[in-house]
Amino acid sequence: MEINTIKEFKYKGFDCIIKRVGFRNRSTDLREAMELTGSNDFSMRQWWLCGYVVLPGDHPLNGEHYDDINDVVDVHEGLTFSDNGERNTWIIGFDCNHAKDGDKENTEEFVVSEIQKLVDQLLDPNKDLRAMIEDPAWGEG
Repeated sequence: MEINTIKEFKYKGFDCIIKRVGFRNRSTDLREAMELTGSNDFSMRQWWLCGYVVLPGDHPLNGEHYDDINDVVDVHEGLTFSDNGERNTWIIGFDCNHAKDGDKENTEEFVVSEIQKLVDQLLDPNKDLRAMIEDPAWGEG
């Protein structure tokens, strides 16, 4: 697989990144992608875009797995990535390679708008994100 950063920007103090992911060898890379993600929910596109937000070390969601964060934020088809960043940061992200994703979802403008929507939720003063994740009843209904 080939992964290239196509845009880096700041939004409301958060570092944000857009990457373009593509297949070099479709059959080999498709198997690799399925093993990496544990999913076969792919659009079968030759390439797709992914959006990422870098959480600072003191953010309440730093260190949380994306499956847990999906219970408290809404972004295109849900978060599909979380991992350590540099200097105690945590990176969360989503991709635009789901079975129903098409050209509309694979534009820089669409991914920027979804990143901004995600950051706005991360900064929502009416959401106690840490408490929401720790509440066992949250996300059940």
